[in-house]
This record gives sequence, C-alpha cells and structure tokens, in this order.
Amino acid sequence: MKSVKSVSKLWFALRAQQDKVALAYGFVNASRALNVFSANSAGSAEAKAKQSVLSANLTFPFLATMAANLHGPVKIYSLEEFIKTVGVNSEKLAAQLKERFDYHGSDKSTRHNYHLVYAAILSNIKKPEAMLEIGIGSINKNIVSNMGANGKPGASLRAFKDVLGEANIYGADYDKDILIEEERIKTFFVDQTKPETFAALEKGIPDQLSLIIDDGLHAPDANIATMSFALEMQKNVPDAWFLVEDIPESAISIWQTVAHLLPAQYRSYLVKTKFAHIFALQKIS
Repeated sequence: MKSVKSVSKLWFALRAQQDKVALAYGFVNASRALNVFSANSAGSAEAKAKQSVLSANLTFPFLATMAANLHGPVKIYSLEEFIKTVGVNSEKLAAQLKERFDYHGSDKSTRHNYHLVYAAILSNIKKPEAMLEIGIGSINKNIVSNMGANGKPGASLRAFKDVLGEANIYGADYDKDILIEEERIKTFFVDQTKPETFAALEKGIPDQLSLIIDDGLHAPDANIATMSFALEMQKNVPDAWFLVEDIPESAISIWQTVAHLLPAQYRSYLVKTKFAHIFALQKIS
C-alpha cells in the first residue's frame, strides 16, 4: 500500500512540475511571439509575458493620443453624417444594393447596414470601371474569419455585378476552394499576411479599380497590407475609394493613427455602423 501511495504522490508531483514548466513555457512563448512589444530588459518569463501583452494593447492607443495632440482628433462619423458628407441621391441605390445582397445571401444588409455605406460611395463615383473585394466568404471552419456553414461564397460579388452595370468585378481570398469565374466576375488567391501574393493579383487585374473592399482576415496587419496594395493600384484612378469592413471598437486607435499618416490627396472617414466600424479612404486628387 505504501508503494502505491508513493507512486501516486510521485505522479502528482511530476504532473505539477509539468504544469509549471508548461506555464513557464507559455509565458516565454508569449514574450517571444510578441517580441516587437516585449521589453528589452531583464525579468521573469511571467512578468515579461504580461508586459508584452500590455504593451501590445497600449501602443496604438498611445500613438493615437500623441497624433491627436499634435494634429487634432480624428472624427468618428455616424452613418447619417457619412452619407450626408459623401452621398448624392443614394437612397434608390441603397435599396437596389439591399435587395441584391439579400437575394444572393450576403450579410452586408442583414446583419450589417453596409448597403447604405456602399450606396453613398458608389453614388460618389462617376462611372465605376471595376472593383475588387478581398474576402469572398470562406465556409471552411479551419480558416480564420470564415463565415460558417451557412455562408454564401461570392454573394456580395454577384450583388455588386447586378448593380454596377458593365463594371468588372474582381475578388480574392485565401481559400482556394471558393475561387470562382463567372460573367464579369473573376477571383484570385491572396494571403493578406504575405504582401508578395498581391503581386500576382495586380498582374491579373487590367482594369482601373474604382473601389477596393477589405472584407478578408479582419486583422490590422492584413488590413494595412491590403491598404498599401490599394494605394498603389489606385494611384492614377480618379474618384477611387478603399474601404475596410468590420473594425471592432478595440481597434479604433489603430485607424486613428493610420488616418494621421495619410497624405493630403486622401480623405479618410471612420464610420460607426450597426455592429462595427468602417474605415473609408477617398482619393480626392
């Protein structure tokens, strides 16, 4: 009996030690994974891991505050203010977009009220030649930012095609299984975390892109990589717009910081919609 108890005590002691090692390893990994934000100083693995997470969460709010002190605050528009500022007779177009989004199974006008945003933007563009949406709508549960099993890949692309007359509609996604090619619709693979994959996308699109939408990974690094691509693709396109969907409240400071970095030929808007925020970038010269 004593030997059984001894073995049991030993097992629990080893298990406790393994848990401590695993916990410490997790702290070390957290600090290394967030090495951009990790303090370049001594300290325990636990303390440095906590500091790294804190730094990652505070860096952009501090940058946004500093930029606001230097250049003034970035306005957050209500949807009504945004439409009034940029929209021209957009009510009819909004109704058309909603009907087409709903018909094809997009959530842009059911869960969200993005049809109102796009109606205002598209009414501001004289004659769209082509548009691109990053994020076709994966239903693969193993892919980050998937729509779930009830999603309809390509739904918004088809809706935009129906509404935008003769404009060519392009799409791109990480999920190669949902890439489609239909009349006036062509899609490509892109990994937003690897900017080099945008090069092939650029070669495949011969048209001037009046509107580029980021509805893909929904992570700041991916958004910013996509915006860099958009700025290059649209540099010679009049009336061009770039838009990032589904920005959470927690990421607002990132986009306030980005807004202060943009040159004078662009006007940016942070717009509060039903469940999230949108960052819209308008080329004005």
